[in-house]
Amino acid sequence: MVANYRVQAELTAVESTPDGNALVLGTIDGCVSVLAIVDQTKKDMNQYLAQMPSRDEGWKKKVEKMKAQTRFKAVGSIAKLSTLFAENNKDVSNNNAENRKPGNEQSA
Repeated sequence: MVANYRVQAELTAVESTPDGNALVLGTIDGCVSVLAIVDQTKKDMNQYLAQMPSRDEGWKKKVEKMKAQTRFKAVGSIAKLSTLFAENNKDVSNNNAENRKPGNEQSA
């Protein structure tokens, strides 16, 4: 027995992390739970637990900063794309205007 833990829905998957320090549980409703395996006989267990996001008082600020950086990069990418599309639109408009000039009629 690893733990006395009750999942909220039918369990569909159980996997161990590569380092063996946690179990990942998947349920039929799409929820994923990660359970730390605490072995008090291991010396580095306290350090492992201290590094977990839920134990870090500043983790919310770190996550918000990462989200802000991601949003900024996304806005930059959208700006580049919109500039590219604007230039392509301008070229298409110029070509259409050239084709509408008298003497440039194309036969169908």
